[in-house]
Amino acid sequence: MISSYFARIIRPVLDQLKGGADPERLSLAATLGALIGIIPILGISTGIAVVVGAALRLNHVVLQAVNYLVYPLQLMLFPVFLKLGGVIFGGDSMEFDLTLLRQELSDSLPAFLSKYGMIGAKAVGVWAVLSIMIGIPLRLILNSLFRKIHSTWNRPS
Repeated sequence: MISSYFARIIRPVLDQLKGGADPERLSLAATLGALIGIIPILGISTGIAVVVGAALRLNHVVLQAVNYLVYPLQLMLFPVFLKLGGVIFGGDSMEFDLTLLRQELSDSLPAFLSKYGMIGAKAVGVWAVLSIMIGIPLRLILNSLFRKIHSTWNRPS
């Protein structure tokens, strides 16, 4: 499993750095890929990453690779964001039951949005606040790491 992650996620980032890509732009792409990848709305992170990547002219390979890397984290954090949304912003909270959510979503999208829309919006609010708190130090760490890797592989001879 580790080798699969390495081949699909880490290798493209390293290849970009070896190829001379700007480490600061790659660190921004990786940071945004990670943050977008944990948004508490299942099924939209790839689309958001494409739009953000195009708007900011970021490296799509790195952006999407990191987005896919954090997918398991998105699933783990989804119920946490839902619960925190209710606690922080008040109002309804919900127990997370993926089977029930899937069934209600497939039964009627309007009814699903009516029932869960505000809870989802509160979860996105929690994600937005945490993204700022996580994003800044993550970007600084990745920027430093990518610069070191870039300078090691791209030294003038």
